[in-house]
Amino acid sequence: MIYKISNNGKTRNYVIAYSKKDKKINFRLGNAKIDFNVDFISGYVSEDFSSNLKSILSNNKKKEQFKSLYTKFDNRIKDIIFIENKVAVELVNLTHAINIKSMGKGFQTYLKIIASMVAGNKYIIIDEIENGMHFESIKILLENILSLSKEYNLQFFVTTHNKELLEILNNILDENNYDDMLSVYNTYINNENNIDIVNYTQKNFSHFIENDNEIRD
Repeated sequence: MIYKISNNGKTRNYVIAYSKKDKKINFRLGNAKIDFNVDFISGYVSEDFSSNLKSILSNNKKKEQFKSLYTKFDNRIKDIIFIENKVAVELVNLTHAINIKSMGKGFQTYLKIIASMVAGNKYIIIDEIENGMHFESIKILLENILSLSKEYNLQFFVTTHNKELLEILNNILDENNYDDMLSVYNTYINNENNIDIVNYTQKNFSHFIENDNEIRD
């Protein structure tokens, strides 16, 4: 896909492409080309998630960190395990583990995202991050994304159309004094029926959100 970014009166074109087979994302800006490994968070239990989880469970330090993160979402969870190569969840007051697909979609999304972070992926793509999640859960997720991104130098590419999510994000940034961690891009169809992108700095983003200005149009 070819995009045009307009920022402070300057316009630059770039191309972005993602290969699920090779797990690589490619940016091309002018003659420059950048390739790097990426984890794409999808709406189902994927091989990538299973691979991330196996990596975590084989490392005691990562396993403890992972547990501290998923119990923030639901403190009834005792453990995440594999049964016959399928992901299962052990819950308090249940005598047997249940398939992760029996849990809510929001928890599955949350688990896949934090597993990707703890496993060591540096670049993570999430489409419609709010899908299936309550806003209390979204707050927990965004707090973890921002804190771990700062700690481990992770980079996220996230799409959303949800204004409430943007407001929650802005509040977290402000409450934790996170500076220059966010860059927001609004894609739209221009008068010539082409895709354009407007870039907002974190400071501009906060200004628009706090003054109830619409940046999604």
